[in-house]
Amino acid sequence: MRTKTTTSTKGVLLVVIGLAGCALSPRLDEQFGEAVRTTTAAQTIQSPDASEASAPPARLDGKAANGVVDRYHRSFDQPPAASLGGVGAGGAGFIPR
Repeated sequence: MRTKTTTSTKGVLLVVIGLAGCALSPRLDEQFGEAVRTTTAAQTIQSPDASEASAPPARLDGKAANGVVDRYHRSFDQPPAASLGGVGAGGAGFIPR
């Protein structure tokens, strides 16, 4: 008899704990999508007369643009120079014993 009471008490306790988890979700629902709304607002042009700007955006002519792209491609020809300091450079840091 004692085992049956303990089993049903555990079952009721498990159901109560399970239902208590459902009561904690309204806080999440209030803020759902806030990051997306904030990011979208930050990307929106705030000036109403921005479309009436008379000056076109800055541009590169074909020769200058080609030079920029060539320089970018040549930057991968040689490996970067070895670092003289920074992470993994050794020195008076941690010395294992």
